[in-house]
Amino acid sequence: MKRRMRILCWILAIVCLGNVCAAAEVYDGALPANADEAQLIWTYRAGTDYKNAPTIPVYFDGKVYFMHDRTLTCVDASDGKLVAECALSGRNQYTQVPVLCTDTMVYCPMDGGKVQAVSRRDMRAAWMFTDPLGGQGLSQIVTDGERLYTGFWNDDEETADYVCLDARTGDCLWTIPRTGGYYRTFCAVTSGRVILGGEDGSAKMGTGNLLCVDKRTGEVLDALGGISGDLRSGIAADGNSFYFATKGAMLYKVTLTDDKLTLAGRLPLHGDCTATPIVYGGKVYVSAMSGRFRGEVLVADAQTLAVEKTVPIRQYPQGDALLCTAQSMRLYTTYNSAPGGLVVVDLQTGTSADLFEPDEGMRNYCTSSVQATPDGMLLYKNDSGTIFAVGKKPEKPLTFWQRLVKRVRDFFQKFFSFFKGTRK
Repeated sequence: MKRRMRILCWILAIVCLGNVCAAAEVYDGALPANADEAQLIWTYRAGTDYKNAPTIPVYFDGKVYFMHDRTLTCVDASDGKLVAECALSGRNQYTQVPVLCTDTMVYCPMDGGKVQAVSRRDMRAAWMFTDPLGGQGLSQIVTDGERLYTGFWNDDEETADYVCLDARTGDCLWTIPRTGGYYRTFCAVTSGRVILGGEDGSAKMGTGNLLCVDKRTGEVLDALGGISGDLRSGIAADGNSFYFATKGAMLYKVTLTDDKLTLAGRLPLHGDCTATPIVYGGKVYVSAMSGRFRGEVLVADAQTLAVEKTVPIRQYPQGDALLCTAQSMRLYTTYNSAPGGLVVVDLQTGTSADLFEPDEGMRNYCTSSVQATPDGMLLYKNDSGTIFAVGKKPEKPLTFWQRLVKRVRDFFQKFFSFFKGTRK
């Protein structure tokens, strides 16, 4: 029976990997709706500032994984207690991207053009890849199950590679060099193609391009030019449509037909955008700067990019947000300013409010993305070197009179439902 379940899970995984991107999350579960419902579950301190803080935490199978300094750390997701560590052969200095977890491995993006694979089972290093052009590991790793895709960054006008690696061995299958390299962005993989963007190659505001690449050979099949500014968001896929934003204050929609990229729409924003758009239910949700380092969340029609709602938030959100679709539509995001907490955006009322603020000693700037665990904890980190797990307070037990009223109400609801049914 167990063997049959493993085979079924493997088949489902292959099917689901037809359209892959490490895009911002959509979550359908119970999360705190406001500050009164939120509580800090645990913290883990793994640094003192942005240069030695942990990477963005990643939940996988009851554990939370992150890098700090030259160490890969695994903690228990329920209480933040240390489970295991592995010494790495490099580090990720600015810790702006997470590790990638799979059933068997944890893949660590590192400076010096390196990627190191670590076994999840015994937390031992498996292989190391080093790109000859080097560069900081500032591009989130994406996998299609067989291959890994990631990029590096050297400087605004220096060349760095985007690479495709064999996930099992770490062998390099192909590279795509780019002037300006790849900073924070990550690709989407769909139907044998990789949709990929990067920096504009200029220290000033320039224009870049979006590429359609054969995922097996690395051949560039098409390039769409005229992209305004550095592409530092991830690329969100929705069928044959792809959405991304740039530091040139623009949201783009591009379609792919017969290996041809076509600009299908663009929406001018009020400021820089590095957060990955979320596409859900015919809408696009974008977190961006709104001027003077203030922030906002825009809701646009996915077909036309017409703006339907704009919600101000306290500061510029630079990490990927989390969309919660349970009960009411809410979006959770961080912001790049002290105290480095969480904001919740009520998309029905068009309002935003602080959900959680760290205590003194754990306050700092924050470019972290937000992830939710299956049991309803929000995970993120800030530049104080602290990882936070924020959850929902347990509901208070009902008093005797509240229980009595509930039982009476339930009785009469059932009674009248039965009576109504017999009359029919």
